[in-house]
Order: sequence, then structure tokens, then C-alpha cells
Amino acid sequence: MEILACRHTAGAPTLFGVTVLPSPEAGGLFVLLHELAENPGPPIILAETRVVETVLEQHRAALRGVTVERIRWFEHYFGPEDGVSETYLELELRVEEGNVTPYVAEGVTRQEVDAATLRYLRRTLEYFGDDSDVYGCFNIN
Repeated sequence: MEILACRHTAGAPTLFGVTVLPSPEAGGLFVLLHELAENPGPPIILAETRVVETVLEQHRAALRGVTVERIRWFEHYFGPEDGVSETYLELELRVEEGNVTPYVAEGVTRQEVDAATLRYLRRTLEYFGDDSDVYGCFNIN
């Protein structure tokens, strides 16, 4: 997981984690946006479009030239220590080239991740050592 920051509005920046995974479908990628407990700014759910734009602008090398149409976006919320399970949501959104910024993301909707995709995400994150057992409670101060 890489840590990125973006400004959605005035105030503290949104700090979030990004993991880029190969998609089970050839030529595609899965991008996970991790909500961090240490985030000093708005949660990613309130800054989704800016978070996606930041990943596309600052993290292009990791996206390996894959077109935005071949990227599936997910939000990942680590479960708190009190036994609540972690959550994954898939984002559906429209991304276009912008006039002022390189990308403009809009029209975000969220849906639950289907069982097969969820299994793939968890196994792949565990394989790469990028799962909640590693990052669930780290301190970045």
C-alpha cells in the first residue's frame, strides 16, 4: 500500500492508502482506496472523486498505462478492533479528461462487492502482504 494525500476542500488533507492489483480479467486493474484511521481530513467517502483524480494524476506509473475504462475502483474500510468486520465497496463512476486538471471524476455510486470478487481481493491482498493483518492498526504520526 502506498500513502497519498489530496485536498478536497479547505482544511486538513484526506490521507488514504492505495493498492493496485492485477484484475482477474486480462488487461485490467483493481485499485483499492483504503480508509486510514490516521486520516486527519475528510474520509474518502466524502472525497471520492478527488481521491480518484489524485490516484490517476500522481500514480500513473503504477497503473501501467491501463485505460481508465479497464480500472475497477474499490473502497476498503478496515474493521475496528471490536470485532466489526472490514468492508469493501465497489465504486461506479465516470472519469474523463479535464480542461483544468488531467482527469475529472464524477457520478459516483457504491455497491457491495460480489462474493467472487471479494474472495479474489482478500486472497490477493494477503498474497502481497497488503491485507488488514498488516495495515489494520498502523500509526503514521
